[in-house]
Amino acid sequence: MDPALSETRGRVLQLSYGFKCGCLSCKFMDSILPLPGIPTQEKDLADLASQLRDFAGVHTGISSLPTPQIQEIPPTLHCVLREDYMTRLSEEFSKTSHEGDYAPALSAGLTLLALYLIVYPSNYPQIGKSTKSLSLFFAHGNHGF
Repeated sequence: MDPALSETRGRVLQLSYGFKCGCLSCKFMDSILPLPGIPTQEKDLADLASQLRDFAGVHTGISSLPTPQIQEIPPTLHCVLREDYMTRLSEEFSKTSHEGDYAPALSAGLTLLALYLIVYPSNYPQIGKSTKSLSLFFAHGNHGF
């Protein structure tokens, strides 16, 4: 079960397997559901992304991956746990990195990595894929902004 299915994971486990998960992540999600909506204005989205990267400790020049805990995420960031927010970030990173729009691609990539670090366990494949994508992005000289 994908840990990023923050809003539906509990229902799927209950319906499919007949149990209520008691892991820290599920207990935390149960305590904050329903999640607030994602901002619609570009400036608000940019501010949200910046706050997310700050909380997770993700920025250019980091030498090791931080380990933010989902249970410590401030209420102002609860909306980033919506399933559609991760989808939006992933699509934005893919689009901007392939179109050569490097500053927005870096911002989206770092924000996506920050979200992955919060939602997924540290050994989850998405973490490695995200860091590899950002590494390739930099290795190909796509950082001249």
